[in-house]
Amino acid sequence: MTKLRKVEFLNLSINDHRPEQHEKTMSLPFARTLARLDRIHEMKAAGSLEFPILVSRVGDGTPADSEFLEWVSARYPAFSGLVTVRCDWMGAVSTPIEPAPDVACRQ
Repeated sequence: MTKLRKVEFLNLSINDHRPEQHEKTMSLPFARTLARLDRIHEMKAAGSLEFPILVSRVGDGTPADSEFLEWVSARYPAFSGLVTVRCDWMGAVSTPIEPAPDVACRQ
């Protein structure tokens, strides 16, 4: 990653900052996810990565959205937190937003 050039930003999407919810959704150990985020954060804080790094989750409209942003800010100060809006992903997920908006995805 240190050799990447012309990168506008890196988006690290995780499902949740709470271990139980993350593991339930992803069936992956939360500790392993944190270890990888920690390593990338060390690189960013040391100046090895020049592009902005976002840690994001798809919002659910609950207090967990703001808690996630606070968690990112406290644990990973060299990153920015981002909560994205939940849409229906071309019919794959049922949401109150139907049909999916005709807008581009910045990712």
